[in-house]
Amino acid sequence: MPAAICAFVSHPGSFADAVSLAVSLGGDTNTIAAMTGALAGALLEEPAIPRQWVDRVEAAPQMRVLADGLFAREQPHGAPVVTVGCTRPSVRRQRARRAAGA
Repeated sequence: MPAAICAFVSHPGSFADAVSLAVSLGGDTNTIAAMTGALAGALLEEPAIPRQWVDRVEAAPQMRVLADGLFAREQPHGAPVVTVGCTRPSVRRQRARRAAGA
C-alpha cells in the first residue's frame, strides 16, 4: 500500500501519470497500479481515465452496465439514480450523447 499511496500523491492531478509511476516502481505492479488507480479514480473521477485505456478494457460496456446496476441498487428508495462516476452534470450529458450515438 505505501507504494500505491506514494504514486498517487506524486501525481494527484493526473490519473495516467499516477498509474504509470505505480507500474514503473516494480514489485507487484498489478496490485500497486490497481490501488493507485482506485485512489486516483476516486479523486479525479471517470473523465480523468485516458479514453484509450478504457477502450482497451475487455467487456468494458458490460462492466459499465453491471457497475451502474450495482450503484442503482444502493440508492435509497425514491432517490434519483445516477450512473457510476458521474457526479457532474457535464459528464452525465456527455455519456447520454454517447449512448444516443451522437
